[in-house]
Amino acid sequence: MSEELIKIEEINTVELFSAGGVDRILAAIRDEVINYIPDVSTSEGRAEIASRAHKVARSKTAIDKAGKELADKLNAQLKPINAERKKSRDTLDALKEEVRKPLTDYEEAEKKRISNIEKAIAGMVPEKYIVERLNITELKEALKLLEKVNAEDGFAEFKERAIKAKADGIEQYKEYIKIAVDKAKQAEELARLKKAEAERKQKEHEAQLIKEATAKAEREKQEAIDRQIAAENKAKEDAKKAEADRIAAEKKAAEDKAAAIKQAEVEKQAAIKAEQDRQAAAIKAEEDAAKKREADTKHKKSVNNAILEALQKCSGITKEQGIEIIKAIHKNQIPNTKINY
Repeated sequence: MSEELIKIEEINTVELFSAGGVDRILAAIRDEVINYIPDVSTSEGRAEIASRAHKVARSKTAIDKAGKELADKLNAQLKPINAERKKSRDTLDALKEEVRKPLTDYEEAEKKRISNIEKAIAGMVPEKYIVERLNITELKEALKLLEKVNAEDGFAEFKERAIKAKADGIEQYKEYIKIAVDKAKQAEELARLKKAEAERKQKEHEAQLIKEATAKAEREKQEAIDRQIAAENKAKEDAKKAEADRIAAEKKAAEDKAAAIKQAEVEKQAAIKAEQDRQAAAIKAEEDAAKKREADTKHKKSVNNAILEALQKCSGITKEQGIEIIKAIHKNQIPNTKINY
């Protein structure tokens, strides 16, 4: 089974690809595939749909391939024709330029001549932004150069324009020179006024400085007198104060001396009393120690007698033997035995 819906090899491709030639083929393909309504619920129906869509695609490829092959044939036939066309165009274009060159050269020369004349005429009329940068000397020099220009010759058909431009330029230069002169005079007058004002201010400043210096000298002189008077008054006050301080110092020295003597006597008496108290305390301490020793001796003797008496009663030893036992206890000669007083 063919995969295309048409047989391209059976169709005249020249007729097919003439204006409207594919309409009949496209309609036939559409009728072939669109009028059949398959059942999409079955696998066979779905397969038929896919097959018909594939055939449409293959038909598209076959038609396009046939068209390309025809175009390639026609292009091969047109190639030498196009080459000859290009050769004729290039050759005749070059011949046209060669034939026309004298006229072209004349036109270019005329353009250049007219352009130069136009520039020369335009240059006769000064432009404001340029002349405003020139000083009076430069403006006068430019005017002299313009006045030397011969507008009667060299401007051909633009002679009348050149004459008028020269006249206008001369008039404008003169006007600019007048304006510049007026500005220079105004600037000079302004400078003179500024100088006069500066001189006036300088004189006022110098007068003010002299006035201030005089006032300062008077003020300093009065301040010096005031300082001298103040110094004299201070010297008098200092002398009075010094005398008062001397008297007060002498009085204080006498009082301090008396107080020192009195304090020395107090300290002396205190030292004597302290020594007496120390001696009395030492005597009392010795007496207390003697009393304590005596009481301790009595206590120990009482305890020893009680021990001796107890030893005699319980063991039947003699007094001398008991005394020896007590001495041995005191000398730690009897182990684990001690007398508590």
